[in-house]
Amino acid sequence: MGNIYTFWRRLNKEQKEAKQRYIELFYNLHYKNLVRTVPIASDEAQPAPVTRPKPATQPTTRRTKSTLERLFGA
Repeated sequence: MGNIYTFWRRLNKEQKEAKQRYIELFYNLHYKNLVRTVPIASDEAQPAPVTRPKPATQPTTRRTKSTLERLFGA
């Protein structure tokens, strides 16, 4: 049992190291270049917000009376 445990522990350690090397390779090749191209928000000129005039609202008129108005004639 101890031999099997040692074997799997060594195998997992090698897999972890290989995965870590791949992550570092990916970071160095791709991610660094992507980060350099991302603009910083404070460097960009902020456009003025566009304000649109609100349309004039028409007063609402009810077509039918409510139940209370029909019952009590208010």
